[in-house]
Amino acid sequence: MIKKTFIFITLVAIFSIPALTCTVFAESGSNVAVNLSAELDNPLGVKSITELITNLLKIVAELGAIICVFFIIYSGFLFIKAQGNEGELTKAKSVFFWSVIGTAVLLGASVVAEIITGTVESITG
Repeated sequence: MIKKTFIFITLVAIFSIPALTCTVFAESGSNVAVNLSAELDNPLGVKSITELITNLLKIVAELGAIICVFFIIYSGFLFIKAQGNEGELTKAKSVFFWSVIGTAVLLGASVVAEIITGTVESITG
């Protein structure tokens, strides 16, 4: 039921694009002039694919940074909770290690993306 409703709403949204306007001017007699004009605005506000990718990477980096900080704090709580228990300490060390690795990968990906974007812009521009 939900799937059918979603499909119906999607189809209605697709076929009722408000930017598409059709104006019919009726003149005297049987002469009818039809003026069909369409104008679509760019909802993303980007002018190139590199700008789009850069904006997406900024969003991913910001969200990833928040998640990385959360997991580093979580590993600190696991260290406190362990209180010398070897099994719990191993888990806390593992969470901390992978949080640091994830942070490094996130920062490295951002740096590589900036390098690639700069290279492409210098070649094309």
